Amino acid sequence: MNFRRFTIRGGMVAVAVVGAVLAILMRYPYQGLLGVYTLTPAAMAWLAGRGRPSLARWAFFGSAAWLDASMFFLVLYAPAFNDDMLWFAASLVFVPIAPGFGLAWLSTREGRARKARAAVLVIAATAFPISIMTTWWPLELGFYLSSPALNRLADRVDRGGKVVPGEWAGIYRIRGATPIRYNGSTLLLIDDDPRGIAGFARKKGAALGVADREWVDVGQGVIDRWSYLAED
Repeated sequence: MNFRRFTIRGGMVAVAVVGAVLAILMRYPYQGLLGVYTLTPAAMAWLAGRGRPSLARWAFFGSAAWLDASMFFLVLYAPAFNDDMLWFAASLVFVPIAPGFGLAWLSTREGRARKARAAVLVIAATAFPISIMTTWWPLELGFYLSSPALNRLADRVDRGGKVVPGEWAGIYRIRGATPIRYNGSTLLLIDDDPRGIAGFARKKGAALGVADREWVDVGQGVIDRWSYLAED
């Protein structure tokens, strides 16, 4: 009798969950698919590592190290990876996997102190890539470090000079320079693929206006005439 009640109750819960998921997918297809993408790999990682302390630990630290390091450098050098979306996909796929293994590892820790330390590591490893994706701060950091060299190179180009093949400006390798006629900007190319160029642009005169919707500003509070431009 208890088995029957459990089966009926479980079936009702399953039907309710499936109905809720379908309703969300129909009403909010993008958000629903994003949720499915996020929760499914996380749940699979958690199930794979649950009850296996060694596997959960190594899988968490390995996936978190790849996720955090790859996300940092991909955004830091975003102009150079403009057309290499496979690298971003290889990093993004671990966004739900790393915390999934982290939760499995956390569940195997014994003692309040060990659980607390593990929880801090899991939260930090999860928050780090999220902060990168939401603010793109590595790109702003790279621009800040490179802005003196970028300014010197832009000044030279504005005076009629040329970019030396393979020349570096700070941490970025410059592939060339081209003027942008409609707003008087000097674009220093980091990716010169004609299918989608990318680089840093400095506008002559006033700062970029709100009408320049295709521009993503970098270096806010440092040099407001510069922007990062990427074309698909």
